[in-house]
Amino acid sequence: MISIIEHIEYLIMSNDCVVVPGWGAFIAQYSASTYIPIASMLRQPSRKIGFNASITHNDGLLANSIVRRHNISYEQANEIIDSNVAIYRQLLESGSELPFGHMGYFMVNAEGNCEFSPFEHDTTCNDAFFGLAPVSILPLEQLLAQQENRAGEAPVVSTTASNDEQRQGRRGWFSSRAVKIAASIAMLLALGVLFSTPIAVHNNQQMASLNVPKVEKPKPAVIATPVKHKIVQPQRVQALPVEVKLKTDSKPEATTATHRVDDISTLKNDNSGKYYLVICTLSSQKQVDQFFAANAELRNQAKVQQKRGKYRIYIARSNNYGELLEKAQRLPGKWGTGWVTTD
Repeated sequence: MISIIEHIEYLIMSNDCVVVPGWGAFIAQYSASTYIPIASMLRQPSRKIGFNASITHNDGLLANSIVRRHNISYEQANEIIDSNVAIYRQLLESGSELPFGHMGYFMVNAEGNCEFSPFEHDTTCNDAFFGLAPVSILPLEQLLAQQENRAGEAPVVSTTASNDEQRQGRRGWFSSRAVKIAASIAMLLALGVLFSTPIAVHNNQQMASLNVPKVEKPKPAVIATPVKHKIVQPQRVQALPVEVKLKTDSKPEATTATHRVDDISTLKNDNSGKYYLVICTLSSQKQVDQFFAANAELRNQAKVQQKRGKYRIYIARSNNYGELLEKAQRLPGKWGTGWVTTD
């Protein structure tokens, strides 16, 4: 069955509102960059996802995305949306939480209304601000005060010099000037000697050449007469049949490649952290007892968290959201795909 969640995540990156007919509308709210005086920090702009269950009309945005992606008709795309919405309602009516991709999850609150909770580290709708980070900026008054403090602490240098220092300064100037003048005179004398010295040129080339060797008359070359070789025609050789026995009792080596864990107890469960890897949500303590009675191997691994009248069965807990998300993708097939949630 075609899922509409990936289409919603794709459309919310370039649209402020994506309507799911019969379910509600996902709205991306823009927050401009703000300055926090207490921390002296300028935060980057961002977009946060919200949900409005009262907007259910069909504007055709989601259906057209499904049509382009799967090359189907517009009526078939609307049928796919209706079937997905029916499954979502069935899961919420059973008392379970509904994870919705990388955006967040749905749950029924104490008043019986559908409530959407976005994930804190959601980057689905912040593609335009990717890479921006908060900047530490000091106020202008604080910068001026720091400059005044530095200027007040700077040592005072006397502008008046003694007579002895002035004399030493003049001597140093004259001595450096004299060294430069002497070097210039020496350079001019060297150039004059170089260009005034005559250079003898001899036209007799043999005075600078080596002894010329004697050239002897070359001996006539002996040309060898080619020998005629008899060309032997190749004979055809009849190939004999060779009997080849194939081993039929050999078995191919079995190769198994799996990225899932066979035993859920191998997953590390920390007792601290604000993120939970949840595999099941129940409505009463009786259902929790029945769950552990049917899955005795999880008594030492799974934990129970009671929140908002619901009982969450989680198998791992950590402050690293990405680590728990990777563990959720490696759960055994018996437990399906878990989801990561916060307190």
